[in-house]
Amino acid sequence: PHCDGYRSLERIRRAPLPCVLTDRESLRGEYYCVHLVPHRHRPARDTMAGMSSSSRPLASTVTTAALVVALIVIAGSIDTARAQAGFEVCNRFFNPANFEAIDASGSHPTGPFTDINTAGAGWWDAGGAGWTWPVWISFDADACPTINAVIIDPFGAGEAPRDFQIQVSDDNAAWTTVGTFNVGQPWNDERTFALPANARGQFWRLFITSGHNAARAPTITSFRLQQADCNRDDIEHNCPYTLLTHSDGTFGCYYSTAVEGEATRTQPNGHAMCQDLADGHAAITGGLATMQSEAENSNVFGTWLSGQGAHWFGLIQPVFGDVGVDNGFTPKQRWTNFGGCPHVYESWPVGEPNDCGGGCCNTGCAERNYENCAHNRGDHTWNDLPCGSSLHVVCEFVMNECHARDTDGDRLGDECEIPGCENNNNLGCGNPNVDGGILFITDPACEGTVDTDGDGADDECEECPFNRDRNFADDVCGCGNSVDLDNDMNVDCCSADWGAGGVQAPSWTSVPADVTLDGAINANPDTSTAALGVATAAFNGETPEEDTCGITVTHTDSVRSAGCSGTGTGSVIERTWRASFFQGPQIVHVQTITIRDVDADGDGYCDCVVAGAGTGNCDQCVNDAGKVQPGVCGCGVADSDFDGDGVADCVDNCPEDFNPGQQDANGDGIGDVCACELSISCQADATVSADGTCQADVTLDFAVTQEFCDSVTTAQSGGVDLGLGNHVVTVSATGDDPNEDFAQCGATISVVDTTPPTIQAPPAIAVECTAPTDVSATGDATSADNCGIASLVHADVVTPSCGNTLNIARTFTTTDNSGNSASATQIISVIDTQPPGLTVPAHVTIECGDDESSANTGVATGGDTCGGVTIAESDSIQHLCGNTKVITRTWTATDACGNAVSADQIITVVDTTPPALHVPADITIECTD
Repeated sequence: PHCDGYRSLERIRRAPLPCVLTDRESLRGEYYCVHLVPHRHRPARDTMAGMSSSSRPLASTVTTAALVVALIVIAGSIDTARAQAGFEVCNRFFNPANFEAIDASGSHPTGPFTDINTAGAGWWDAGGAGWTWPVWISFDADACPTINAVIIDPFGAGEAPRDFQIQVSDDNAAWTTVGTFNVGQPWNDERTFALPANARGQFWRLFITSGHNAARAPTITSFRLQQADCNRDDIEHNCPYTLLTHSDGTFGCYYSTAVEGEATRTQPNGHAMCQDLADGHAAITGGLATMQSEAENSNVFGTWLSGQGAHWFGLIQPVFGDVGVDNGFTPKQRWTNFGGCPHVYESWPVGEPNDCGGGCCNTGCAERNYENCAHNRGDHTWNDLPCGSSLHVVCEFVMNECHARDTDGDRLGDECEIPGCENNNNLGCGNPNVDGGILFITDPACEGTVDTDGDGADDECEECPFNRDRNFADDVCGCGNSVDLDNDMNVDCCSADWGAGGVQAPSWTSVPADVTLDGAINANPDTSTAALGVATAAFNGETPEEDTCGITVTHTDSVRSAGCSGTGTGSVIERTWRASFFQGPQIVHVQTITIRDVDADGDGYCDCVVAGAGTGNCDQCVNDAGKVQPGVCGCGVADSDFDGDGVADCVDNCPEDFNPGQQDANGDGIGDVCACELSISCQADATVSADGTCQADVTLDFAVTQEFCDSVTTAQSGGVDLGLGNHVVTVSATGDDPNEDFAQCGATISVVDTTPPTIQAPPAIAVECTAPTDVSATGDATSADNCGIASLVHADVVTPSCGNTLNIARTFTTTDNSGNSASATQIISVIDTQPPGLTVPAHVTIECGDDESSANTGVATGGDTCGGVTIAESDSIQHLCGNTKVITRTWTATDACGNAVSADQIITVVDTTPPALHVPADITIECTD
């Protein structure tokens, strides 16, 4: 358990194996872990089998190279802080600021090579006393970056390298050449040189074997590394196992021992198995899966592996101390994703992790500091267990280029970042759970020079150098692949039991077509297989993805004609494609690539060239009909010598004055014999606006052109506090001799007032119908201007209303002395709030039966000061005896705006006339009547 989560300091690829504890006293109180790891691509599980099984001795298991042994001290006198920081150099992310020169074959006292990459501070001059070819300078990257190009800037064309190599080393002693370059012409600019293939290492060396001036040593001002591009999304197209798309749109490549029907295993062995699964795929790196988000955890454990049981995944708590001894950490501290990704997401249920082994549960018993590996609990939640427990394993695979790349410099690898955080140097985009982690970057320990089957593993580092699908033999098919193509229930192994015909040849499924391209010496056409096509082959119609029998497709190029011979036939590349099964017969296809001669500038010299062929009479200045070779001044610039001093004008420090010695006492690049030539040009005439004080300040734009002047000073005359109108402003330039070296220019500046005045109208007002509405009564506007007011006037827009009332919109307009104007409006409301006048007739008493109408009893009269009046009447009657009554007649006067007033007239109807009485006539009747 002490070794769980650790890597060898020698950057050994495999996970550590369980180690046997020796007597502590004999080791002076220190524990050691011994890692026995074979060379490149050797499965760790095979090594373990060799250690533990007498039927499979270690010597027979490891057949290709000696074991690499590394010791890690993990207790006792170890520097714990350094161990916790993950101090191995190749575990660091590459920081270009830490890339510095450490040694060189020669150095100039004024340009210490340690400052070579500091702008303006220094350089490396290879020419010390008694210098000879070759010369070199080495650098320490303080990490092990993956590099696809180097960037070099020489001090001058005469000090630029011609032939040089780029070399890499892991120990600053044994160097491997990863790029060889030839630059045919002198160069004096920063150039990028692409390596033939990505290379990785801590130490880098520029090894120069010749320069453009054999008598002058190279001088370099800058040498920098360009990291290989990282594209995590490429795993979508390179996943050889199960590709899952998560709910947040991200995806990952996974493998489960439960899904694939494999056995359970310990956590360290599970991580080693994941690495083994990646070994057969050159583009990817594998390890235990790391849960970086809720979307990933829920999809992997809650959906894909739901019901598949518990799985180890890549989360550990590194042990910095002894089992059973409190290490100072609580159970939720120091959790780190195995393989280097930081712990940015967690799904612990309540009570977990608890470091609870043997039921002790943090009570101080021997199981303290014991449960240091994490697994899911059969669903999306997690639990901690001893790393030696046996569970299923879930692996995850990422692109190699992303494994050690840190785009935003926050010490979190790009494949470890939460998606979208690769360019955000706030750790985990601000996720508080990020603790930095411990990055375990690994490199193959084996190096060779031949890779026959093209699987990325050198022949010296594998048992099966002829089968790209297998690096190590198994007990059934050895180096063959286990298939049964003829369905006879006997394993074919791709090299036996193929029937009477023996081993068969594959057939082409696609071949790239012949192509004709235009060539030019400075822009070679892309003849790579990526540009011109790749041949593919299969057996019995299987696609390359389905083929299980180890088809190997290779190609070689040969130059049939070098071109540029004056015949116009150009260059021809014959690309020969070959395909075969394991050690079986080959099929061959030849692709012809023709590069036509081109003479872009029509000077009679062809521009064509093909890599690997001689340039012949090629035109190196393809767009300059006057030159075939760049010469001193380069293409497009004539090698003229105006002053005839033997120095071309393009490099002459005083091209118009004879100075063969090129004397330059002050070292400013201008010859001592040169006369200062000076001219100045000003901007065009301009119009500007006055400021709040009715003035303007102007600084002219100008350009000074000078040759051979040690110093130039400029001064402006005028342009300060300019009033309205036109003004001439000048600028003068003075060179080395104020009496001789003088130039002046000027411009007419027109200052105008474009700012309108300000105006404030009086507030809105309401007045009675009889009140005055002139400005003196309702208020006048106020105005101001930076350059003076010329006038202030007003105009009314009248809108009639009821009666004699109306609304007046009074617009005030002010104009300044430059004709700029501004307006503001006041609203004046003429209103009528007074009731009209009303006179009613006097009270009256009339006899019953008299005319009760107002024609008889009288009519009310009325009037108003703001328009006409309408008079109306209404009666209220109180009935008395007979037909007598009391009439209350209400008179109402209403003006045009609705103001009204009322008054009553009382009309009393009386009966003062007695009734009429008619008596019958006297009559005499009989007694009996």
